[in-house]
Amino acid sequence: MDCSEIKHRLTAWIDYESPQEEAEKIESHLAECPSCRQEAMARRKVADGLDALPRFTPPARLSRKTMRAFHNEMERPGLLQWWRELSLSMQGAVCGAVVGGLLFGAVLGTSLLTLSAGTAANPYQAMYVSEGMMP
Repeated sequence: MDCSEIKHRLTAWIDYESPQEEAEKIESHLAECPSCRQEAMARRKVADGLDALPRFTPPARLSRKTMRAFHNEMERPGLLQWWRELSLSMQGAVCGAVVGGLLFGAVLGTSLLTLSAGTAANPYQAMYVSEGMMP
């Protein structure tokens, strides 16, 4: 292992999370490399300092509030629930708008495809049907 790989794996080694074979490779490298050994000692000091801090037990209320917020987020209304909560007249209006938009797009698409050189009705259609011009 090279130094960059060792430094990448030092935290797991310090926390005793490295597999035995990998830990042995790290230890043999640390025995030979003073800069990695110094980095390992600095990280070990930080870990020991964190371990020396008093244990903190969060209040039970915090756990309840966190779980309640999580459940509220998970139960956020989706599209189906939004649709079900609409009144019948609003559902009809939404359906009408969707159908109208689809029909408008279909008519516009077919009318642009069926234009010939002499049937330009507006400037956009004229540009579309003119030779050498891209829409």
